[in-house]
Amino acid sequence: MKIGILLLLCSLLSGCNDFLEEMSQDEIRPSTVDDMEQLLNGEAYTRLFADYILNVTEIFTDDIECRGAVGWDAESAKITLEKGKWKFTWQKGMFDEGEGGNIVDYWELPYRKIKGCNVVLDYLDKVEGSKTRKENLRGEALTLRAFYYLMLVNFFGQPYNIGDPEKNLGVPLKLHMDVTEELFLRNSVAEVYRCIESDLLEGNRLLEENDLPKTYHRMDHLAAKALLSRMYLYMENWDKALEYADKVLEINSTLLCLSDSDDPMSSRGERGVYNINTPDEIIWCRPEGSLLGGFNMQAYGVSSDLINLFELRPGENLRLDLRYYNYFVTAYDANWNELPDVVCKDRKDGNLGIRTAEMYLNRAEAYIHKYLDAGVEEYRLKALSDLNYLRQHRYDTRFVDYKDVDIKDGHELLMFYKEERRRELCGESNHRWFDLRRYGMEELKHIYFVNPGEEQEFILQDNSPRYVLPIPKQVLEYNRKLVQNP
Repeated sequence: MKIGILLLLCSLLSGCNDFLEEMSQDEIRPSTVDDMEQLLNGEAYTRLFADYILNVTEIFTDDIECRGAVGWDAESAKITLEKGKWKFTWQKGMFDEGEGGNIVDYWELPYRKIKGCNVVLDYLDKVEGSKTRKENLRGEALTLRAFYYLMLVNFFGQPYNIGDPEKNLGVPLKLHMDVTEELFLRNSVAEVYRCIESDLLEGNRLLEENDLPKTYHRMDHLAAKALLSRMYLYMENWDKALEYADKVLEINSTLLCLSDSDDPMSSRGERGVYNINTPDEIIWCRPEGSLLGGFNMQAYGVSSDLINLFELRPGENLRLDLRYYNYFVTAYDANWNELPDVVCKDRKDGNLGIRTAEMYLNRAEAYIHKYLDAGVEEYRLKALSDLNYLRQHRYDTRFVDYKDVDIKDGHELLMFYKEERRRELCGESNHRWFDLRRYGMEELKHIYFVNPGEEQEFILQDNSPRYVLPIPKQVLEYNRKLVQNP
């Protein structure tokens, strides 16, 4: 049995050209639900601190900027700048030349993990063990597979709300572990979303009906409900986005109050919205390391545009918005200026995932759009209630009482909401890139330079095809039936 499991694990980890192939069933020998759980943990979940999927699009967004190669380790910064330039400047060949070739995080890694989910789903009925554990594991694998496909289709397909999702190309759907010589075509965006919806609905049902205690690193029915809310938000199905945000918040509505700390302005410590010591709002998380660089003020770092969104105390150079201190780790540049360097919301390991804060934001966005559509005052008030409740937990109320925001105009409220979502969810779970896409793919600008005085401006134009990532060249060479993005 152990030899068979080892063969399976080795096959799942094999080279980059077989991530849409599967292993023959006669090479699989697990016999108990414990074996299948180990497979799920080892091959369907990302490896802690080794695999990255929750932060890989930040370099495309307005939340980071180029800082050049000056300071104590300029040569190292130059290497980092060159590796990141292809993505930072939105080049079509970003996965061919950048970093020496295909970057596994965007395509290969999600499909490897989907393969692990498929093995569990197809083989689960063949093993011995508790029915409750089997059905719970089945729900977990379905939820996890949906999570990866939601990432993939938003990397390589048009946003669901742009154009016709029935015609726009998404990504190939591979839903079984069986061996086949077939070269898979790209399913439409709508087909991929229907698969995600089906997996999440069934995963949620199974996990809820067969509930078992788990760590924060494992998907449960709350995670399934939260992903359903996120998916429906992307689809602009406001009622369903509301419904599932409500379902999550009925069970866990807690937020971490950042001012309830001995030193809430410290950029380091044992508290944070993803810190296991203060798990108030964690639904699910995985350690991926610090975000947006970590280059000691060199190469790429948190953008001044993002930094300026965090409110100052009146007449002072200190921030009233404590997210500035709790969401960023600061460092010093060559002139000893202190600025946020990286996003790290657990103050330690770079945990990222799903939180209750997102549910408040999803619900607020849905209410705002319903207000814009119908003009019902109740919807505006409910959106403001969620936004103000979230902001109360983020502001430094030790010195200034929080004052509720009251915005009458629906369009102004939507713009305020978008800024609040950016502040709250910066640097995690690819939210900013996916939001920029579904907001209408507006123009972005990046300034790239190695040395001061050598600045080059790069523009991602309105509705640019680069808002949809190019499929890596190695993938196209392996499967010539795949159509490249424009």
